[in-house]
Amino acid sequence: MKRTISLFIAVVFFEGLLNAQSYQLNKAKSLIANKQYTEAAKTLRPLADGGDAEAQYLAGTLFLDGLGVIKSEDQGVKYLSLSASMGYVEAAECLIKHFDGKGNKAKAVETAKKYVEQSAEMRDAYPGAYLAGCYVRGEGVEKDLDKAMQIAITNTSSELSEMGIVANYESAKAEEYRVSISPQLLELIYKENPGFGELCAFDYINRVSSYDDILAQANRNPDIATLAVLSKCIYEGWGVKQNHGLGHDYALKAGNAGSAMGKYLLKRYAGVKSLGYRYKDAVLFEVSADKKSGKAYSRTAMQATWKEIVSNVKSPWRLPTMDEAKELIAYWLSNQKLKEGQTVTIWVTRLRMAEVYYWQTYDSKGNLVKEEPHHNYKGSAYNGKAQIISVLELNLTK
Repeated sequence: MKRTISLFIAVVFFEGLLNAQSYQLNKAKSLIANKQYTEAAKTLRPLADGGDAEAQYLAGTLFLDGLGVIKSEDQGVKYLSLSASMGYVEAAECLIKHFDGKGNKAKAVETAKKYVEQSAEMRDAYPGAYLAGCYVRGEGVEKDLDKAMQIAITNTSSELSEMGIVANYESAKAEEYRVSISPQLLELIYKENPGFGELCAFDYINRVSSYDDILAQANRNPDIATLAVLSKCIYEGWGVKQNHGLGHDYALKAGNAGSAMGKYLLKRYAGVKSLGYRYKDAVLFEVSADKKSGKAYSRTAMQATWKEIVSNVKSPWRLPTMDEAKELIAYWLSNQKLKEGQTVTIWVTRLRMAEVYYWQTYDSKGNLVKEEPHHNYKGSAYNGKAQIISVLELNLTK
């Protein structure tokens, strides 16, 4: 019993200490925001000496800038290094920028290398982007585009595109293969290294071209490279509504014709439950933010009058609501062969499981052109047959 009480007291004491440290750190940050640097430095010093990474980072910046303390590069670098060694990314970034700003490129590169090798988090942040940029330009290290791209594959730092890492790689490859920066160049890069190809595809569609340009090129001359890039755009929803199923169709055409990019995309997206994904005998048209649940519509549609709806829609399937229909129709139409001027009419409800039916008519582009209620036994403006496209709610983790 005494041991339990002692342990409880220790836990309470430790929690109280953490709360006190948090209070002091927030106080210091507030003082810095109000430019009360001397008081901030006094508050930070014991926290920094006690091993708090954020306090060390803040103390280091005060020493480098001489705010509230006597300016000292040694002290600034000391505290920033301690913080960065504990994995505090902002401290590593500050150190690199400090050395680079002083013209000490070798020290800046050495620092970036140290922290990039230390952790994946550093590689994925500014230190990784900086080091990749140095490899591209041959600054402080021997120029090596492949090393730059290997770092860039996992890096999501905003500085990555600003440093022109992918653009430089593309230019070098275009010169090597003697082709323009185009879908044909992407195809060649995917053959060499699909990971590099993924980066270049993103850069190409965001910096050089657009979905409309790719689509127009595919319509003029549907070569395998252009079809593969088109599939990537549709898979990802770059410049167009995301549609996994349609992306698959284009990737399949490209892959079957020998495209390395098309074959890679088919493998990469196999089993990825995203919008337009053909899940068993259904197509996903809505996916939750956590990717754990979604809604799909049946790929098997049938014609029915309003009297035949109940007998044709079996639980757990149901009719789509009016809003759901507007979402699913874009995916449904992508698998149909409607010509310009043709329309399709489907059955919907206003509320889930409600037995008051509506019919909606859409044109070949997915625009809603007419919508009216069916009043069951009271009669309706529409008494003919319409498509039943049933909806199912799915658990995507199974």
